[in-house]
Amino acid sequence: MIIKEILILLIFFLSVYCFLIEPNRIKKEEITIPLENVSRDLKNRTFVQVSDIHFKKNSFKTEKLLKLLDEIHPDYLFITGDLIDGKTDNLEEFRVFVSELRNRSKNLPIMVLGNHEYKNPKSKEFLKIIKESGIKVLRNEKIILENNIVLVGIDDPHTHHDDFSKVLPLSQNSPKIILAHSPEIFRKLDLENALVLCGHTHGGQIDIPPLTKFILPLAYDKQYKKGLFVKERLFMYVNRGIGETFLPIRFNSFPEITIIKLGSKD
Repeated sequence: MIIKEILILLIFFLSVYCFLIEPNRIKKEEITIPLENVSRDLKNRTFVQVSDIHFKKNSFKTEKLLKLLDEIHPDYLFITGDLIDGKTDNLEEFRVFVSELRNRSKNLPIMVLGNHEYKNPKSKEFLKIIKESGIKVLRNEKIILENNIVLVGIDDPHTHHDDFSKVLPLSQNSPKIILAHSPEIFRKLDLENALVLCGHTHGGQIDIPPLTKFILPLAYDKQYKKGLFVKERLFMYVNRGIGETFLPIRFNSFPEITIIKLGSKD
């Protein structure tokens, strides 16, 4: 009888943790990527990545995200897809949220689309709100940020909207940042001196190795679950995301904001 009661308590506390605690503890992860030919000015810039917000309504969690961005006050804010959820339908609350999000960086936020932007039946209306807010959406396009750093935004690889040929050619020696929703883009890239920023996996969301690979939403390359990966002079960081899909739970995969510095640490 005692064992049964202990098991019930364990299940209760685990449920509370997975539903209420871990999903609402957004962690700040800081990385330094040693890209070459980065100017002194760029070394002093703060780049921030958020991903997979899966906005449904304004909540404690979205307020916390905005507060953390206020504290960081990034020079550049990159959003790597799934800003909305496939079932999001609250256009007016979303309009308020993106207007607040737009004001959290010194320069206009830049985003790429994810699979949930394509899945949502009101995607055109949400995309119009995003653009009206001032957030720049890149769809297989490239721009120059400053001091010769190239920013490339690739449309969602998971739903096969990516077309890297549209942004070619790219200088091999110039520092480059590639935004794409899913790490499924990584095997398609033949680049040097570049950082790829992705999301989509939620770090597994319920991360119980080695079981996670069976539920990870990737068609291939399931080793790219979360964190930093390096292939010669090509770097990729997979962000764990802010929101959740299917069930509003997380385990061993805290939501995150990624703070990025470029160039060597000296």
